[in-house]
Amino acid sequence: MTPDERTRLSDRDFAELGAPELVYIREVIGANGQKTFNVHAANGDPLASLSSFPEAVMVARTNELHPVSVH
Repeated sequence: MTPDERTRLSDRDFAELGAPELVYIREVIGANGQKTFNVHAANGDPLASLSSFPEAVMVARTNELHPVSVH
């Protein structure tokens, strides 16, 4: 086993690294044209869908989660 193989994280392990409290918020336009802001865990699991970005941030923080910017 090479050093790279010993230190390489799986995609799942990487997503869960420090993930219990990190979330990201994604803007989604539904089929009906309605905009929602979806809160996702770091591993991509959906947690909530809200009608505004500030509301999504507030819900995350109220639940002791930390929204991060993803580009």
